[in-house]
Amino acid sequence: LFRSSIEDATEKWREYVVTGVDKAHQNNERMFGQYQMVWSLQHDLQLYTIDELAGIEDPITAISALDIVLSGTSRWVRGTVTQDSCGEAEMIMKSGWESLSILLDVWGGEVDAEIEVDSTGIISRKVNVLSMLGSRNVTRRFDYSRDMEGIRQKVDETPIACQIIPLGKSEKDIDGFDIPLTIEEVNDGK
Repeated sequence: LFRSSIEDATEKWREYVVTGVDKAHQNNERMFGQYQMVWSLQHDLQLYTIDELAGIEDPITAISALDIVLSGTSRWVRGTVTQDSCGEAEMIMKSGWESLSILLDVWGGEVDAEIEVDSTGIISRKVNVLSMLGSRNVTRRFDYSRDMEGIRQKVDETPIACQIIPLGKSEKDIDGFDIPLTIEEVNDGK
């Protein structure tokens, strides 16, 4: 695995994690390869599990919910949040990426990554939750079957990382919410 940073046509930096490379060499001539990449924000948020209920007792803001989602990563920090709604959601035992999806469903908005780069490399990574990405006044819209004739997807089935979370039968807490039991809880902390 390696990370690749590129500047797109809008002069915005993007970061991807390369998860696979398919190259061919023939007759001493280098041929271009294909790279399988995933958005670095998605990759990083899939590597840990949230262990909090978000605003179940008292509804919380989208800012607080985003802080919970990003609590398991040291690479990403909260950026701009324009959603000012309050809400509640259960994020317990969900990956950071699943929790980000829950955040967008409950509090609304669209997610964007803001990456700052200087001569030494990436200096900060921020996650923004905005009411809307881009502008309402677009001159052209891309539609499937008009501008895009097809989609090809290749899935690399090689496992990259694995996290096994055995859970026992859940119990209800004093507020009536399900709290799943883990192996540690029934095995003296081991």
